[in-house]
Amino acid sequence: MARNRTQVGRLAMLFSALVVVAPLITPAIEVGPFPKPTTLPPVSSPAAPLASPPVASFDFQPQYPIPGWYVFFDGRSSTDPNGNITSYSWDFGDGIDYTSPDGWAGHAFWSLGTFTVNLTVQDDTGLTGGAVHNVTVTRPPFATFTISPEPAYIRQTVTFDASASNDSMRSIISYHWAFGDATFAEGAIVTHVYTNWGDMGVDLLIGDDGGFGAEAFRSITVGYDVGPPVSSAILAGIRGENGWFRSAVTATLRATDEGSGIASFQDRLDGGPWQDYSAPLNFTEGERLLEYFATDRALHVEAIHSVAIRVDSMPPNVVRLDPSGIASSGNVTISWSATDGGSGVARFEVSVDSGPFASFGTTSLTVDLPDGSHSVRLRAIDAAGNVAERSTTFRVGPESLDSLTGPLLFGVVAAASLVSVAVALYRSKNSERRSPEGTPSEEPKNDGR
Repeated sequence: MARNRTQVGRLAMLFSALVVVAPLITPAIEVGPFPKPTTLPPVSSPAAPLASPPVASFDFQPQYPIPGWYVFFDGRSSTDPNGNITSYSWDFGDGIDYTSPDGWAGHAFWSLGTFTVNLTVQDDTGLTGGAVHNVTVTRPPFATFTISPEPAYIRQTVTFDASASNDSMRSIISYHWAFGDATFAEGAIVTHVYTNWGDMGVDLLIGDDGGFGAEAFRSITVGYDVGPPVSSAILAGIRGENGWFRSAVTATLRATDEGSGIASFQDRLDGGPWQDYSAPLNFTEGERLLEYFATDRALHVEAIHSVAIRVDSMPPNVVRLDPSGIASSGNVTISWSATDGGSGVARFEVSVDSGPFASFGTTSLTVDLPDGSHSVRLRAIDAAGNVAERSTTFRVGPESLDSLTGPLLFGVVAAASLVSVAVALYRSKNSERRSPEGTPSEEPKNDGR
């Protein structure tokens, strides 16, 4: 205790001495001459400026994500003018937050819609900056395709069409096909020919410009076709001769195929353009050439069928049939002629005096006939079998009295008159010759009355 008191006393005495000495020293310092400075005194530096906050910036890929797919956020473009960014805090707008030290973040949105994403960066001085982007989550791409024809068959060109595939906010940029037979193709619409039959799995994978893809798969059966189709024509009408019809004709075409079925059935007339057969064809007067063939779905093509359709429903026209009236001689020439604008006259048949018909390819016939009346029947027959008939009658020998009554009576009367005149003249001349020989002529008596 006594020791402590001694130390305190010493300190008090030292302080008192300093107080007393200080006034004595200070005037000496103020009065004494100042040394002339050889250099300017140093200038003090200005106060340091206030620190600037960092500038936040970020981008993300893909621009239009789909539900469940990761979106990658990159905030490394953020800057700090006078410090270092030490943390990146993300708020994805769906209730999820995340802090990263390097600016990277990955996040999957699980529903459709637009989400506001906030990035907050902080530097080593504790200052912060922020940036905001809206992220729209859209529907995924949708892949689908059609097949034509369906079912498909070997050696047949099959068309695969994926043009109905769609993407809501992006563009489809690739279509990749696998046909199930170790062959592949690219494109929205492609064709393929199968060389083997059986079940095939067709797979389509599409990709869009956002990096997303979609797939469509179908299992198809490729059939086997044993051969070409078989077609025929059924002609309805009244059949005549030599392949002709004597009435209008209806042609009905039919085609069958036991394998793939009929793909097309075509016909044409008289070498004209081919057209699809759709309904029965009608034919009237004249000759036509009908051709037709069928193709099945396996691309088997049958040989072209040809059928001539010839229609002639009009009989010939008999122009003349001779003789008629009187035949001067028993050696009689019977002649005729006929025309036909359709199939043409094929032959003639002649019957004399109701006898049997005889066929002739000529237009005349000479026969010996007795005196008297005779009849001839003529048939003109065209190539289709149409028949035209004509008949005539005539007489061989002198004319009958009945047929000559008028002219004969006139001749008899005229002849009788001429005879009477001739007799009268004859008698008159005889009388004149006898008078000179003394034959008295009788004169009328005059009795004086």
